[in-house]
Amino acid sequence: MTLAEGLSNGRGMPHFLLTFGDVRQPPVGVVIIEAPSMFQARMTAVARRFAPGAPFGECLELSAHMMTSIPPTLIGRMMSSTEAAQLLVRGRGRRERDGR
Repeated sequence: MTLAEGLSNGRGMPHFLLTFGDVRQPPVGVVIIEAPSMFQARMTAVARRFAPGAPFGECLELSAHMMTSIPPTLIGRMMSSTEAAQLLVRGRGRRERDGR
């Protein structure tokens, strides 16, 4: 599916979770960015200086289902590793309740 098809069928723009810090340790920070691609999400993070001086860790595309459990106030801002862990625990609990 192309980006245009995804936007036209109501899915909207994809969201990506980016981590910052040494990949062998808990992340220093986490940000969720709406972008058309992983590359663009990474470039947006660099341009907005979310974690100056911290190495880039990972970039994961979030499913539409996962995005339903993420409050809009968390999108586009740097979260601490504690906030990100709480978000993941909340999402995991929701999946278990939904039977997924």
